Amino acid sequence: MSGYNISSLKKGLVLDMKLDSDSEKTSLQYASDFTAGADSWLKETGVLSITGNIDVGGETDTLRFTLNSGNSVHYIDRATPTTTVGKSYRIMFDYYIPSSNSNADGIRLFDGAGSAYQGTQSVLDAWTSNSVDIVATVTDHVRFYAYDGGAITFEDAGGNDVLYIKNYKILELQTADSTPNSNNGVVYGATQNAEDMSFNGTSDYIQLTDTQTLAINTSLSFTAKINVKDYSGIIGHTAGGTNYLRFGQSTGTENNRIYGETHTEGDTLILDFDGSLSYDTWYDFVIVRDGSIFKLYVNGSLQSDTDSSSVDLYFSRIGQGRGGSDYLDGSMKKMKFYNRALSADEIELLYKGLGEVRL
Repeated sequence: MSGYNISSLKKGLVLDMKLDSDSEKTSLQYASDFTAGADSWLKETGVLSITGNIDVGGETDTLRFTLNSGNSVHYIDRATPTTTVGKSYRIMFDYYIPSSNSNADGIRLFDGAGSAYQGTQSVLDAWTSNSVDIVATVTDHVRFYAYDGGAITFEDAGGNDVLYIKNYKILELQTADSTPNSNNGVVYGATQNAEDMSFNGTSDYIQLTDTQTLAINTSLSFTAKINVKDYSGIIGHTAGGTNYLRFGQSTGTENNRIYGETHTEGDTLILDFDGSLSYDTWYDFVIVRDGSIFKLYVNGSLQSDTDSSSVDLYFSRIGQGRGGSDYLDGSMKKMKFYNRALSADEIELLYKGLGEVRL
């Protein structure tokens, strides 16, 4: 391997994801501009009126909601849904709470089912910026509730307390693909940590925006550092699809193999390790298809190969195996896809960390 050209690891690289917090990207899904009014925000229980285009201390584009004295809870929400259940978002907004209010001294963001997304925000007499990361729940809208002394239930005896919000935005959380394809992954619940991405084993996954980039039939290489806690899906195609690879063949057993099924035919692929692997341990996985031959490498070492000429693999989800189940219970980082078969020398370079090519 002496003198091997590391730049060769750029060739055929169609997806390159570090899967960490530095790779986070956002996509704006919705922003409220209150210059034209309330922008479909509605006064609900305990709110007397809701008005847009309000000037608060020289700050315009502001929504004001005035509390009603005849109710014990007070909130607003938006008529038009702006989120998708299970998807990860960042919600950003500015708020203003006058100290002249008789009771209301806080504001809190809730989901539509009545669960708080974060604690009470309670800075008074100053515009304050706020941001919270959420996973959208059973309903697809959000609510702002008024609070008094940390309590959601209170009687607004004065009947004239007001709260203000502006610069309300919903951003979809993504993880970046650093290749020119920019096939960024949309995050569904998975957590982007400082050095990896963690998955909860029950619902977390990443959906690629371009599902055709990884429709590779004859030559491919998949590489990633993976740490699993149990039988886990690794990559898959769609909800309900049979095209996937997972760690282990059956629940709670066979932690000595990678098991997969094809996109349409239902043919199986089995790649056994040289002995069983340990849970809660990081390993470098490489799966290579070179014509009809599939090879499995772990930590740079060839473990097994098999002739599976009828197996065609298509991937568009990360962290989920068989569609609708087999979620990854663990963490993943430094994932790459190639539209060609990597050589043994190239795989060794990747394992030694010499192939971290950034395009």
